[in-house]
Amino acid sequence: MIISYNGQLLPADQPILTISNRCFRYGDGLFETIRVFNYRLPFFALHYQRLQEGMKILQLHTQEKREQKDWEVEVNKLLLALKNSNFADSFADSIMQKATQEGNFRLRLAVFRADGGLYTPQDNTVNFCIEASPLPSHQFVLNEKRLHVVIFDKLLLMPTILSGFKTSNALPYILAALHKQEQQTDDCLLLNQEGNICESIAANVFVVNSAGMLLTPPLQEGCINGVMRKKILQIAEKQKLNFKEQVLPLAALQNAQEVFLTNSIQGIQSVGSCQFNGQVYNYSQNLVAQELVVALNLSIQ
Repeated sequence: MIISYNGQLLPADQPILTISNRCFRYGDGLFETIRVFNYRLPFFALHYQRLQEGMKILQLHTQEKREQKDWEVEVNKLLLALKNSNFADSFADSIMQKATQEGNFRLRLAVFRADGGLYTPQDNTVNFCIEASPLPSHQFVLNEKRLHVVIFDKLLLMPTILSGFKTSNALPYILAALHKQEQQTDDCLLLNQEGNICESIAANVFVVNSAGMLLTPPLQEGCINGVMRKKILQIAEKQKLNFKEQVLPLAALQNAQEVFLTNSIQGIQSVGSCQFNGQVYNYSQNLVAQELVVALNLSIQ
């Protein structure tokens, strides 16, 4: 396995971080999780936009000004190295071998502040690391086994200037994932300080209400400014779907026709049931999710 650290291609098992690493010490960094289709990056512009906005807020600076094309060069350098290596041969599974040969990957681009300082940094320049893992499909696939989700309310999310970004401090989502394990369920919905639906462990939330309107919480509620969320809203506008960004209390789950989750890697995942307040609410439809998956796959061709 090969990674890129500050543009240098290295074995993934080679130590590169010190005990003074600020991402380790303070969670002082950001990351983007990007899906690669046949060695192409169709949504990279949206990831770049969010990364730049987050770096500006955290006052992170690259040694040389990096535009979108510069980050794409770094990503493609790693992808080319994987393509030319025997990486695919390391998988016994023929499906994973084929996916790797075709260039279908989950890519993680992390940026973090240079070592030094306590809470006050000594240097605001950034290091970056890019890693890739293969995915078995060249397109988004709607899940056949629909998800069962529960509510995680032990830690409530708060809208801040950082809540829209994927920061290196992911403790709320780790606690929610532990709750998911304890409950032996597929995912958890996290609430904000007002008790409204915010997001899931690694995805934004969409609800189709009883009137057929597609709803998702506005960013002011504290949810991640998801790339796939943005893409879904763009498609909904283009196809003239009835949609709205709207605060979603828990009651919105009781009479919903459809619930689904979105992120950059899985695309859309349909929810079959949600349990809260001692009751299970079932969702019989996933028609909107099916329609949107088709549109998503057309957008990556």
